[in-house]
Amino acid sequence: NRVWVYDEYPRDQMFHKIQSTTLKINDFVTIIRNQEGQDNVTRRLIDRRYGMRRSVMSGKTIQEDLMGYNLYYEPSYDDTEGGIEAGHIAVKEFLGRQDEEPRIFVMEHCKNHIYGFTHYTYDTKTGKPREDSKDFMDLIRYLAKDNPRYDLWAGAQKQDKHYFGPSGYGE
Repeated sequence: NRVWVYDEYPRDQMFHKIQSTTLKINDFVTIIRNQEGQDNVTRRLIDRRYGMRRSVMSGKTIQEDLMGYNLYYEPSYDDTEGGIEAGHIAVKEFLGRQDEEPRIFVMEHCKNHIYGFTHYTYDTKTGKPREDSKDFMDLIRYLAKDNPRYDLWAGAQKQDKHYFGPSGYGE
């Protein structure tokens, strides 16, 4: 009933300071594979709207491009039902009450998550979360709405090369 954030990308710079990127899908695949290393990754989530964007290079969605490299992602929750507010409620429940033991732990080297937790505010003009602090908190929101559970059986079945993960899409 606890979650640990023990790694993130980028590791060496603050995400909100990156202006743009020239990375292509194969570059991201390399980054993902290096980042995951030997970790037993059984599920991956991707922002529902971002994952459905079509690439100008391939004409496929980002999710489809990643599938071509055997990287399978499930879309994040559908925020059209209840909006971001429903996600915020899920995060509050996920974090627990102040008088309870914490349910989420962020390793001190995960600077982007820490920045997100400590700087997440709304823009007073737009009424939306500020762009410079929302990305890593979006990840926490997706996680909270996903209601993650550790699956001992999935870990045991990982040894079977034909096991396609709890989603049925692969690891």
